[in-house]
Amino acid sequence: MSKSRLVDRVSGSLSRPDATLFIAVQERTYFVGEALLVAAAICAAEQFFSGFLKELGVEDLGAETARRLKNFVLRLAAGPPDPAVVEEEAVFLDRLETEASRHAADTRKRAVSVGQTAVQDFLIERGATRAQAAEIAGSVAKSALHEAGNG
Repeated sequence: MSKSRLVDRVSGSLSRPDATLFIAVQERTYFVGEALLVAAAICAAEQFFSGFLKELGVEDLGAETARRLKNFVLRLAAGPPDPAVVEEEAVFLDRLETEASRHAADTRKRAVSVGQTAVQDFLIERGATRAQAAEIAGSVAKSALHEAGNG
């Protein structure tokens, strides 16, 4: 899949229908197979980490994550992104995972809740039910933080 273990973990946690909630644009989906899951995983992880990092007090990195997510979603509106763009985002996500592992467990626990809420809100805005959004957000959080020993 991707060169990023984080992206691989998150994409492995998403079903194809769940993945379309992250990347469907104007009722059209340009993606099939692996490209769908990788693009959705990037959106999901960036959405999670934007809330997570802001709660940890890493405002600059949280704001950069939110900006990158917005730009990535806009690129998806035009169709599948260039593989180089996907890898650039994957490398950035690996940096976020490293930053997450530097914080104490009690602080991370609060931040996980904020990150999950960010994913839930994003999915609800895209038409998911609250229950569906909560389930997907929990899966994304667990996958995103698993390897860093935070989940």
